[in-house]
Amino acid sequence: MGCSKITRVKNGWATVPALLMLTVIAAITAGIASVSWTNMRSAQAIIGIAKAQSAAESGLSFASRRLLSEVNRFVIDKGVIDSDLAEKLWRGTWTAADGQVSVLTASDYSVGSPTGTGIVHCLQDVYNQVDLHAIEVTAGDALLPSLSSDEHTLVLKPVALDTTGDTYFRLTYELIENDTRVLITSVGEFDGLSRTISMQFDLDKRINYALVAMSRIMLGRNVLVEGPIGTRYGIESGELNPQFGNPLVMRSDFFGLDSVALDGEMSNFFNLLLANDVDGDNRLRPNHPSESAGLGGSLIDYDGDQYVTEMDLFLSHYDSDGDIGVVYDAVLAAAAGSPGLAQEFSEDLQLAALIDNARSDRNGDGVVDSIDQELGWNDGIIDYRDRYAKVDGYIGFAVDIADWEAQTGTQWQSDVLGPIAPDFGEAASQFELTGDQLAELTTAMFAGAQTWFETESLTGTAFGDTTTGQVASNILDGGTYTSSSDISICPK
Repeated sequence: MGCSKITRVKNGWATVPALLMLTVIAAITAGIASVSWTNMRSAQAIIGIAKAQSAAESGLSFASRRLLSEVNRFVIDKGVIDSDLAEKLWRGTWTAADGQVSVLTASDYSVGSPTGTGIVHCLQDVYNQVDLHAIEVTAGDALLPSLSSDEHTLVLKPVALDTTGDTYFRLTYELIENDTRVLITSVGEFDGLSRTISMQFDLDKRINYALVAMSRIMLGRNVLVEGPIGTRYGIESGELNPQFGNPLVMRSDFFGLDSVALDGEMSNFFNLLLANDVDGDNRLRPNHPSESAGLGGSLIDYDGDQYVTEMDLFLSHYDSDGDIGVVYDAVLAAAAGSPGLAQEFSEDLQLAALIDNARSDRNGDGVVDSIDQELGWNDGIIDYRDRYAKVDGYIGFAVDIADWEAQTGTQWQSDVLGPIAPDFGEAASQFELTGDQLAELTTAMFAGAQTWFETESLTGTAFGDTTTGQVASNILDGGTYTSSSDISICPK
């Protein structure tokens, strides 16, 4: 008999590797899910932080505008607001000894039951009785707005930024003790996340205009105004008659430098302004559907500031090397860090220096230094960094534009030349301004000025001589003194 071979088959040998593979796959899947979940949560957190930050910024902007509108209702005759007067204005505790204080009626709302007469009460009333955006998120919000016992701090209800109420901001106003500043704190919140920002505002008395008048205003060549201009001329009967002239006359700083080529381009530009300038800033926007009509050729945005102005025509006309700048003082340019340049403009060095030295604090840090020169101040070159404008601010009139043009028979911009650069959010040309926007100046407002100066001159430090008074003080500070007997007057 032959031998038979028995073969045994072993089943299940791949089970262990398969289980191991499944374990690895499951671990990888779990890891991917964990990472995805973490990324999603991180993304949600970043979105939440961004929404909370945006809410806080919106709250600060809203609160600052409301503070400005309420503070502007308070009209005082004192010229300086110190910490004592600031607290009295804030709390409404002023007396006759603090001078005359008038609170103007709000122009766009009315309060049924005022809680007080101070600035803080006006803020509380307008938020509580006029604004309708407040919500209650927590139980304590029902008790708001609340005013501290010393009336220095006002806490308001949260204000929603959407219909769901998921994103909102909380505001607090606080008069800093023994100071003239108001601290606004805005807390933005979204889905349990919050961001807090704050800013201080100084209570100060100032005229909002660089130039304000009751009569006509005339700005000739080589005149720049840093700040708004306002005039009430034209509202009295007969003032707008042709023989008396317009409320404002502004002459171009560049017209007349080249009576042939440049003046021709300027004339074409002025005609386009009269036809197409829709916002009254004496500038044309190349990307605007109507203001861009007719632009092209020499009428282009040469300096790249998104506007076509007289400056563009001036730069393109005198820029001989194509660097979008015009050198009027090569020595000054070299000292400012631009050596080797040739002078390109000499027709009116007074105008060039005026433009180059305008807006001296270019970075807004309160100090004029080398950094400002790097930003184009006093560098011997006229270019886009000088941000040229005839009026660096808006122009405001009490007169109606229709009355102006009906009486003169011409467009109001016919004699108002030069670019107008208002602040962001302001209209370049404003008409029919009311008394609280453009106050009337009277001689009665200055009735006490002469007495004040006379009193100060008689009770202050004596003028003196080389050993006493102001003269001696000035000599100690390095000054020199010339006696009246040593001054000779030359005949004409």
